[in-house]
Amino acid sequence: MVKCSQKTLLTRRKAVPWKDVPPWTTTQCGHGHRATRTIKVLQAPAWIEVDDTGQVAQLLRTVTVKGKKNVAVC
Repeated sequence: MVKCSQKTLLTRRKAVPWKDVPPWTTTQCGHGHRATRTIKVLQAPAWIEVDDTGQVAQLLRTVTVKGKKNVAVC
């Protein structure tokens, strides 16, 4: 996982063409909330330049509790 303190790597990860990567989505409901998780994974481009990196992934999590939505991108 890329931490916010890793500015260069975070910028490179954001430059990946995520819109062209097919997603896999799952939704779970229970205890008054609904959680939808979408993950996109692809082989790491050479320009990512991190040793021993085989894949990069983007996780989007949307949680709705009592009509209030919280979205996180990891």
